[in-house]
Amino acid sequence: MKRLSTTLALVVSLPTAWGQVPSLRGTITDPSHSPVPGAVVQLRGPARDLRAKSDHTGQYSFPSLAPGKYQIRVIARGFSVTLKKNVAIDRATVFDAQLVIQSETQVVNVDDELGRVSAEPEANGGIVVLRERQIAVLSDDPDELALQLQALAGPAPGPDGGQFFIDGFTGGKLPPKSSIREVRINSNPFSPEYDRPGFARIEIFTKPGSDSIRGQAFAQYNGDFLNSRNPLLTASTRPPYQAQIYGFNISGPVNKKKASFTLDIERRKIDENALVLATTLDSNLNPVTISQAVATPQSRTTISPRLDYALNRKNTLVVRYQDLRIGLDNLGIGDFNLASRAYNEKQTEYTAQVTETAMIDARAINETRFQFLRSTLDDAGLDATPAINVQGAFSGGGATTGNSGSTTNNQELTNTSTYTKGRHTIKWGGRLRHSNVADTSRNNFAGTFTFYTLAQYQRTLALQQAGYTGAQIAQLGAGPSQFSLNAGTPAARVSQTDAGLFGNDDWRARPNLTLSFGLRYEAQTNRGDLSNWAPRLGIAWGLDGKTNRPAKTVLRAGFGTFYDRIPLAVTLNNLRYNGTAQQSHLILNPTFFPSIPPAGIVTTSVRKTKAQAGLDGGRDTGYHYF
Repeated sequence: MKRLSTTLALVVSLPTAWGQVPSLRGTITDPSHSPVPGAVVQLRGPARDLRAKSDHTGQYSFPSLAPGKYQIRVIARGFSVTLKKNVAIDRATVFDAQLVIQSETQVVNVDDELGRVSAEPEANGGIVVLRERQIAVLSDDPDELALQLQALAGPAPGPDGGQFFIDGFTGGKLPPKSSIREVRINSNPFSPEYDRPGFARIEIFTKPGSDSIRGQAFAQYNGDFLNSRNPLLTASTRPPYQAQIYGFNISGPVNKKKASFTLDIERRKIDENALVLATTLDSNLNPVTISQAVATPQSRTTISPRLDYALNRKNTLVVRYQDLRIGLDNLGIGDFNLASRAYNEKQTEYTAQVTETAMIDARAINETRFQFLRSTLDDAGLDATPAINVQGAFSGGGATTGNSGSTTNNQELTNTSTYTKGRHTIKWGGRLRHSNVADTSRNNFAGTFTFYTLAQYQRTLALQQAGYTGAQIAQLGAGPSQFSLNAGTPAARVSQTDAGLFGNDDWRARPNLTLSFGLRYEAQTNRGDLSNWAPRLGIAWGLDGKTNRPAKTVLRAGFGTFYDRIPLAVTLNNLRYNGTAQQSHLILNPTFFPSIPPAGIVTTSVRKTKAQAGLDGGRDTGYHYF
């Protein structure tokens, strides 16, 4: 493991929101004393405004609050608004509300009042929170949605860019947009809970089940009737094109008191084209320009169910599964690459997530998460002949990728605990991940002939038709300039385990001053070491904040040491290219074009003594040639 960076930041934050320390919890019921799930509880206090929803048992909680007097408002469909003012909260407080059936129409705005700032660690001025209305304006296409979120997050520190977290888990593809409840970007950049800085960290939370059957469906279509003709394409008609995205979402109760579900299904199908613009030779060996649009269809199907289950009054369980399948046909075509270079690619990703949350008491919460993710990738070349690369003219022959693929299994286990006491919020936990990859690479196993010019290729074919041998063609200055080929064992298997432990204390020294002290430790197999200690420090000071008046300007400073793990791909390549598993061969001016000798590579050792080659020890050296 190598050190990524040591970061020091000083930030002035303007409008956002948060709050903490003592706690508030309670139960929302109807006139018959039955629980009311999904009720919105709004809490307006000295530092910021908060909002929570009651679960399937009608319970809600605010585990960490700043001491002071609060206004509590409870809103639920079909019931009148319940309002309680000047509720003093300086310790664990219980507030139960029995709602009254609504007798007249009321219009209530339940949105959070954004635009406030506080001295809370997560309320930095650069945070971006997207909820239902903001998410609705983003693209329905999952690839475009990922690009939009990355643009909102901005540039990321480190070599690998930003990270996506799906319900707290790393890795994995984006879920359908219809299943996303909230997106948080750039939250708490110096928290020791995470291995990388919070800048460009994108956290996505999926929707839980609802208390009644609800659903939606959508469809989008785009065809070629509005497209302009490509000026480089000689055909008078536009190539066919269409893009279809459609999806379906439904949620509802499984058991009115304990369980609910959501189900998202999404399908994307794009009939795209790749433009080939190259110069090759016709049957008479005359140069001819190719201007051709080749169909490159692609598809993406996602099925994502989720189950929320209340085990008891203090424990809840969330189980989520995602089945993703991607098909990409005729890849590798376009520009100088002819249609014969095409290969098809199939991708699958199966993700199972389990989250258990325990409300130990009014001050303590524990959360355990486990994820299993299995992904596969298969490439199939449509032509197994050697590739031909004529520089500046065309690339033909078969696809260099050959028949390759990989299967990756990832397991991730995380446990975090939060405890509030007085002015302190203490959080600690750890994460354990294990990955194993079975990879098969036949890249360039069929070989590649390279010609530097089209004229060289043209003369070579003309001499072949005239009956010249490969050796004679080479003597006349024609023939390919080089031939490259990979050979050996295509399959390789590697695994890697990494672990991270952390602890953090957010100390509210004053209502307008918060100090955060944290420490993280990381370790990994495969070139890791045991000295990766990462201290973290954060300070948030509300310059003009007072006990009963929230700050309008917050000064923030932070320091942190971060490490970047050595990717599993580095270990895989080290194993594959160790000089034994696979070898790369390069032959200058080969004489066997256009085919490889049936015997394959002929390995000849050219022995040179110390006196002949000037090498110490008199050891033999060698190289490979045909």
